[in-house]
Amino acid sequence: MADYLLDTNVLLRFSDAASPVHATAVDAVAVLLSRGDRVYITAQNLIEFWAVATSSSRSDHRIRPPYPFSNNSLVTIPYLYGL
Repeated sequence: MADYLLDTNVLLRFSDAASPVHATAVDAVAVLLSRGDRVYITAQNLIEFWAVATSSSRSDHRIRPPYPFSNNSLVTIPYLYGL
């Protein structure tokens, strides 16, 4: 079992079904988890993810959450991975 720190770019591609490398990102994370490896993200990953995913300069590919976020929302790893 190994430990991996997930890069913010992987999170972005993982969550953007319109990305040409979406399937690659999903498959890569699935392989790690299926092997029993531990995949971590940090608060910095979430800050970077949120900044890019909600940026108005990316309005054509901006990621929209499946439900409204509030200041008290918590996104968990199982949610991001669809587990």
